[in-house]
Amino acid sequence: MIKIAVVCEAPADFRQGAALVDRVLCDAIDWLEEGLLDSQRNWHTAGRPDGFLKWAAVSEYASFARGLRYIGHADRKPAGPDALNALRALVSIAADRPDAIVMLRDQDDQPERRDGLAVAKEKFRGVYPEIRVIIGFAVIERESWVLSGFEAIDDRDKAALLSERRKLGFDPTAYPERLDAGKNDQAIKSPKRVLSILTSGHSDREQRSWLSTPLETLRINGTGNGLAAFLGDCEAFLVPLIQHIQTP
Repeated sequence: MIKIAVVCEAPADFRQGAALVDRVLCDAIDWLEEGLLDSQRNWHTAGRPDGFLKWAAVSEYASFARGLRYIGHADRKPAGPDALNALRALVSIAADRPDAIVMLRDQDDQPERRDGLAVAKEKFRGVYPEIRVIIGFAVIERESWVLSGFEAIDDRDKAALLSERRKLGFDPTAYPERLDAGKNDQAIKSPKRVLSILTSGHSDREQRSWLSTPLETLRINGTGNGLAAFLGDCEAFLVPLIQHIQTP
């Protein structure tokens, strides 16, 4: 059984990320079915009841935080937003020897966060090469990943999607990365606003977007918002772990 830890911001992020990981595993491994998942992978909880380590709790969780203010830069400049926090999380979780660590992060109004996460991953890999690190970087927010999988299933959905397409000038499910309003949730180009309109605020409609929509659709619609990259890394780095433990 492989052990996977997750660092993210909220329960909704964990539910979506974990479900996507499971879907990729089942899709890529012929013999793996949903009913067998719990015997093949375990979610490492990092001692948290929600099953994941929250970004805001990393400093509290980490025991090694001192001495890492500057990392990865010979000129002593800061490594970028999230680099230190991500490295704290990775090294702290590594003490429990998981097979993989998934870091889920929203871009929000800070695209430079991507570089910070990459620096932390590279620094960590130099010390713990045996632990796989997968970054799920959502452009602009997690809701844009949900929109990548939204499919109209009735007349209400179709009317709502058509209305948003006219209002925005593009299809928000095909190009969710264009919804770049960031933290302004009332803006026309807010991913949260658009998702709320399309799903009427119903969580089950959100979940349908990542549980039922074909992975190929998610990859196509998620090309520009980081979802396709996340799915690709899950397949590249997590699938071989399960295949390896099943090899005679």
